[in-house]
Amino acid sequence: MAKVKAPLFSYAAHGSIGSAITFSQRLTHNHVRRQNSQLDSMTEAQLNQRDKFIVSGILWTSIPQAERDYWTEIAAQGFAEVP
Repeated sequence: MAKVKAPLFSYAAHGSIGSAITFSQRLTHNHVRRQNSQLDSMTEAQLNQRDKFIVSGILWTSIPQAERDYWTEIAAQGFAEVP
């Protein structure tokens, strides 16, 4: 829901009205833009990449919590050598 503080384009407004237009504030001026819907191109490469992320998420949650904690600690150290 757009929050309007004065007549549009005069003082301030921010947010969206439905899925039609979005009001925002820039450093120097107020800005209104049309709300564009995201296009979701379903190429074969994109679908393969999405599947890899889904599988890796499933595999990550299937390992024991102690092992996940170990790998999280290794990742927090940066590029450390793994024993």
